[in-house]
Amino acid sequence: MNCKIKKRLNESEIYKAAKILSDSLPTGYPDLQEAKTEITDIIELGGIICLAEHNVDIVGFGGLLKPIYSGRVFELHPLVVREDRRGQGIGRNIVFSA
Repeated sequence: MNCKIKKRLNESEIYKAAKILSDSLPTGYPDLQEAKTEITDIIELGGIICLAEHNVDIVGFGGLLKPIYSGRVFELHPLVVREDRRGQGIGRNIVFSA
């Protein structure tokens, strides 16, 4: 498993990340379109995405919002891991990679 910091995502990456977000947090992101909008908004507003990948599968991600507070603090939102991959340290790896 490795984490990649990305300023842009392709359509496939957006779809896979949005699926994980919608599946993981259905109250906040009840459908795929709302999850896609969240991810694209992070990028369009100057944030970055940390994708956790295993082989070619995206298994989780963290959104790092554009730095505020004089550039000394990042906000990590959201942080999600695919349900079948939880408990394996993936979320921790995303945080440490960010």
